[in-house]
Amino acid sequence: MKPEEEELIIKGQILKDLENELLTGDFFLSQIKKELYIFENRYNEIVGLQYSKLERLKSDLRSIIDTYAEKKTPIISFSPGKYSPEKMQEHYEEDIVPSSAPNGSQSLAAKNLFRQVAKAIHPDLSNDENDRVIREELMKRANIAFLNNDIDRLLQIMNEWENIPEQIRGNDPGSSLIRTIRKIAQIKERIQKIDEEKMSIVRSDIYRFYQKDLKMRNNGGDLLQAISVEVNKNIEEILRGIQTLIEQ
Repeated sequence: MKPEEEELIIKGQILKDLENELLTGDFFLSQIKKELYIFENRYNEIVGLQYSKLERLKSDLRSIIDTYAEKKTPIISFSPGKYSPEKMQEHYEEDIVPSSAPNGSQSLAAKNLFRQVAKAIHPDLSNDENDRVIREELMKRANIAFLNNDIDRLLQIMNEWENIPEQIRGNDPGSSLIRTIRKIAQIKERIQKIDEEKMSIVRSDIYRFYQKDLKMRNNGGDLLQAISVEVNKNIEEILRGIQTLIEQ
């Protein structure tokens, strides 16, 4: 057996193990997102609508107070605190658009680099359907990067293209080994991104909030219901305040 054939067997096993790790990580990440999606819907159903009602009542109360400003009536105030709807606005989608806004004026460096990228990855140069799909996706990302004058992203796309496994043709052991090594690098990068996304979610306010609610429900309680009760108390308090002002 040739050395490259032996190395191909070793790398093939490494690739298989990494593919299993990627599958597990991807599944775990999708489960976290699913659980948080369900939790956010539950939050909106139990608490979110109440907060909306509370804000409307507070607005009504302020209007009444302004109308009867000459009367010395205490102002009722309520602060929703850390469980307000604003704290629930968390997003976990991967951002493919650079943070810098398009300015409509691309630099000469960006134009030259974009031409190089386009010459290398243009879909019209594809050899088969699979190759075309890969090229079209990269070309789409390159167009976005160019519009945003993002040279770093263009360089990243070019580097990604130069290192994709499909670039290597042939079925000999040497070609197969290079493809396998590139696939290993791709999967390692994907695993790292999944790990980073998981950590970002786990450290977020909404995830900690979700964990508190989950812990309470496992112990027979319900955090969202408890918050709902408190919000209702504040709604009733403001309603009494409004009624008092109206009757004066």
